[in-house]
Amino acid sequence: MKQINKTKMKRTFVTKMVKPIEENSLFFMFMLLVGAFTNVSHRNVFGYIELIADVYIICFLLSLCQQTIRQGLVIMLSSIIYVVAIIDTCCKTLFDTPITPTMLLLAQETTGREATEFFLQYLNLKLFFSAADIILFLALCHIVMAVKKMKFPTSYLKQPFVAFALMFTIFVGIALSVYDKVQLYRVKNLSELEVAVTNGFAHLYHPVERIVYGLYSNHLIAKQVDGVIMANQQIKVDSCSFASPTIVLVIGESANRHHSQLYGYPLPTTPYQLDMMNGKDSLAVFTNVVSPWNLTSKVFKQIFSLQSVDEKGDWSKYVLFPAVFKKAGYHVSFLSNQFPYGINYTPDWTNNLVGGFFLNHPQLNKQMFDYRNVTIHNYDEDLLKDYKDIISYKKPQLIIFHLLGQHFQYSLRCKSNMKKFGIKDYKRMDLTDKEKQTIADYDNATLYNDFVLNKIVEQFRNKDAIIVYLSDHGEDCYGKDVNMAGRLTEVEQINLKKYHEEFEIPFWIWCSPVYKQRHRKIFTETLMARNNKFMTDDLPHLLLYLAGIKTKDYCEERNVISPSFNNNRCRLVLKTIDYDKALYQ
Repeated sequence: MKQINKTKMKRTFVTKMVKPIEENSLFFMFMLLVGAFTNVSHRNVFGYIELIADVYIICFLLSLCQQTIRQGLVIMLSSIIYVVAIIDTCCKTLFDTPITPTMLLLAQETTGREATEFFLQYLNLKLFFSAADIILFLALCHIVMAVKKMKFPTSYLKQPFVAFALMFTIFVGIALSVYDKVQLYRVKNLSELEVAVTNGFAHLYHPVERIVYGLYSNHLIAKQVDGVIMANQQIKVDSCSFASPTIVLVIGESANRHHSQLYGYPLPTTPYQLDMMNGKDSLAVFTNVVSPWNLTSKVFKQIFSLQSVDEKGDWSKYVLFPAVFKKAGYHVSFLSNQFPYGINYTPDWTNNLVGGFFLNHPQLNKQMFDYRNVTIHNYDEDLLKDYKDIISYKKPQLIIFHLLGQHFQYSLRCKSNMKKFGIKDYKRMDLTDKEKQTIADYDNATLYNDFVLNKIVEQFRNKDAIIVYLSDHGEDCYGKDVNMAGRLTEVEQINLKKYHEEFEIPFWIWCSPVYKQRHRKIFTETLMARNNKFMTDDLPHLLLYLAGIKTKDYCEERNVISPSFNNNRCRLVLKTIDYDKALYQ
């Protein structure tokens, strides 16, 4: 009798578990197929397990509704999912990236005419032989079967082994995904969202999930934009002496100081800079400088804001240093070879929000800059063509150059006729020829970057000018015990002792002959400060000091060349890791 009752209970449990699938068999099977064709999760098989769990949960919720309501919801959900999936696969085909938050921002700003022109421009045979065709075919099959009231057979799901396997898969899928989803959507601001993404919680395997994430991300963007705009509107400059008539900030990209002669690299990758350091220029090369992040989007917001990583609050509640300079009376120019004004799209499907809202937001742009370039160049030296548009300004100037630098793909970052290094220059037995070529490409990119920096310096040699150069972050390139080139993006993967080159960057200050003569005190301070322990989130305080801007936001202890500079501050990289403790203890 007990055995019979147990058998009945098992059958009842299996029947109840399978019921949501039986009642929504077409929806269940077709949504699984759509999800399978659009899954871009880097977790591979786990993305499919999560898909099964998510579709089952939707079917379970649908089974709780009355039949007429359920039918209406199925039609609505199916239509949305098919449309989004087709758009997502078209984006993947045309741009090699699925739907991104930045794409959604751009779509919101696009007029009907622009949308039509865009569609006609990209309508080509490539789309007719893509995954979008498969999604469209599935949608047509779904419609035909629904009209004919056909169903997928589900009786096999009641077999004990099949039922157990399905139940196990669903529970595993829920267990794998629920924590990530909670962590991702519990965040209250964009900074918390970026930390969640960096920690690996944005496993967006499905186009609908990418849409939801994009809309939520853009909602948080809007909140941060409002905060930054409000902070900039409240800027108060007590006085400005224009101590440095021309200040030039050069922001490089992915420069590993361990591949620079300035820092002891054995190959001649930075001959111009080496001459500047050893010759009459007395280039002040700083020996202990790190970046707070290893991602451009996070670094830019940190070095533009007067908020430092070790301070409480969100960066968007603080003023941005270009806005302070503009308010003080400087003419501020931003010449970028990555984010020219007007170009909003960047193919980073997870969360690249630099060009999308921060630098290119119209109101923020107006608050910060007087001049922006509008085109991207193949090579960084061509940014100097953009500089010629502002060379005649007599007003004190802050000029920011943003280079493409050593950004991946390294082989494209150096002109062919300037490449010097090849496989033969690397004698390491632990590397393949392909890996040696990657290092050679990176070193050639570093060599070209040296050439560009020299050209920028020469533009200001006869002016009363000071130049500050730094890289946004570092880069791994088959360093000691590191079998990779590039950067890690998940915090839990980063052992700082192993991957420290992603944060250790070149940093130097150059003074023109005229500047050294007229500002002897500042020049001497730069030389005295070369061994200070600095993190670039404090960069704005140095720049405000160089300009002679007096404001409540300036902090003397954060100015790297000040005698009062705090060499004992906690340098938090990735907002969680004490760099000095992690590396030296």
